[in-house]
Amino acid sequence: MTCALQNDSNTLWCWGNNSEGQLGIGTLDATCIPTQPTNLPPVGTFIVGDQYAFALEDNGQAWSWGGNDWGQLGDQTDTDRSMPVLSSSVPALRSVGLGWDHTCGVTLDSAAICWGCNDIGQLGIGVVTSDFQTPGQVIGLSEGVREAVAGYDHSCALLDNGKILCWGANEYGQLGTESEESSLEPVLVAFP
Repeated sequence: MTCALQNDSNTLWCWGNNSEGQLGIGTLDATCIPTQPTNLPPVGTFIVGDQYAFALEDNGQAWSWGGNDWGQLGDQTDTDRSMPVLSSSVPALRSVGLGWDHTCGVTLDSAAICWGCNDIGQLGIGVVTSDFQTPGQVIGLSEGVREAVAGYDHSCALLDNGKILCWGANEYGQLGTESEESSLEPVLVAFP
């Protein structure tokens, strides 16, 4: 799936694979023709994942669509959406990052929040739990977060002071802590 934002109108256009409704056009049919997601208002930014997508209005209001098996759309369900829905449990965001099965965002007051699958602690809420269909506050990151990104089963945040913290699975050293120990809460990346 690919999407592009038309600058003069803030209109989003998407095309490609649509097996989970990730194009937001109301069907599961793939298309090679750029098509506007159904009923999506003008947006300021967007991000696409493998099977789902998010778009943010200029005021930070979040819209999402596509696969939602773990509640990663933030609409308080685990129902796939073939058209954009207001992410009703998600506060206004400055930015959003999509993982395989979870989502993280930065609120307007610079806090990190995550929601969706949490089977390995990728939400950073300090415990392994069942799926979170509503956002949880990442431990220790209630302010000063510039960007949050989500990987396959881990997440990271860039702070205003330039530090990077990561949490979740670490079997390949993806947390950057000089070990392969996973973490349920943010740990500082060990730059040399």
